[in-house]
Amino acid sequence: MVCQVSDMVSRHAREDLILLDSNDHVVFLRPPFPDDATLIETIVDHLAHNRGIKLEGLQEPEIVESLTCDYMSKRWNVHPKRRVDVHDGGVVNKRCLHPRSEMFQWQFIEGLSDPKWSDKVLDIPMSQWGGPPLFGLINDECDAWNNTSQEYSWPTGMSREQWSDMNWGAEHHAAVYTKHHHDGQGKNMVIVAEQGCKLWTAYSPVRPYTRREVQEYYNGTLELYVNDLSSSEEDVEGEGPQRLDYAVGYTLLMLPGDCYFQPAGAIHAVYTPEASFTRGSSFWSLSTMHQVEPARLYDATYGNLATNTDRNPVQVYKALVCMMLNLPTNPERRVHFSRSRLPSD
Repeated sequence: MVCQVSDMVSRHAREDLILLDSNDHVVFLRPPFPDDATLIETIVDHLAHNRGIKLEGLQEPEIVESLTCDYMSKRWNVHPKRRVDVHDGGVVNKRCLHPRSEMFQWQFIEGLSDPKWSDKVLDIPMSQWGGPPLFGLINDECDAWNNTSQEYSWPTGMSREQWSDMNWGAEHHAAVYTKHHHDGQGKNMVIVAEQGCKLWTAYSPVRPYTRREVQEYYNGTLELYVNDLSSSEEDVEGEGPQRLDYAVGYTLLMLPGDCYFQPAGAIHAVYTPEASFTRGSSFWSLSTMHQVEPARLYDATYGNLATNTDRNPVQVYKALVCMMLNLPTNPERRVHFSRSRLPSD
């Protein structure tokens, strides 16, 4: 396990270099920032064109010497005796449908000093906004629901749960690696670095592809793993279509005070070299819903690549059947957008 993670991190270092300035796929914004309305308009426009946006130094960092129960309790209202779901990298490889274990927050924090621990908590409920307040003005779930309630009326149409907005906090031990995946919600996301450091690798197509080309690539690569779910890219290199031929990865160094806006359904990988705390929010921007079609295909073909797949087999089977059959989401059978139909993370 340690050797495999080490190999993957080394591979990222060779192939997915740290990005220091804007390119065609990721846009950097630095102080001085424009007024809130202009900044939001700029962000939404880039997301609509499938570009990530990194804001460096958006907020003044409040750096502490180390993550402690006292800091998490007083600053973020996370009580030491809150029960948290912990993800262990080794357990995920052994039983990918049930990767979590439960413990108290104080137990997880104590493990930060144990070099044998390499765990993460991905879904700490946050009482505050997931991102800086001004981003609550972006078209999120409330606006999306209000704008479409006449077309999708529950219970005859879409479930209200499918529009839920998630504010979350994530704690990571040092040397935690999360391999390439996408978040099954299929929504835009803002990630706010609070403590520690992250190396966030974002993948983008090397050129525009047709729907047929995308499907042929996914089918060709994913078939290589079907008989051995533990296979790595190194194991099958040279046997079929290679990621580097189709997609390019850029690594973003996320330090306290930085924010990253990630387009819907984006494939990404994350390495955390030191203990960290990150918070964020997933939200809707209806102009970008077309981007999640490849993500839906990923889920339907190889659902293990979706984040937090701790679901009972009946739910997984039902969700995948719905996706593969492309069942309508409203009685009039009009498809207004496409998104992952896996249950919420």
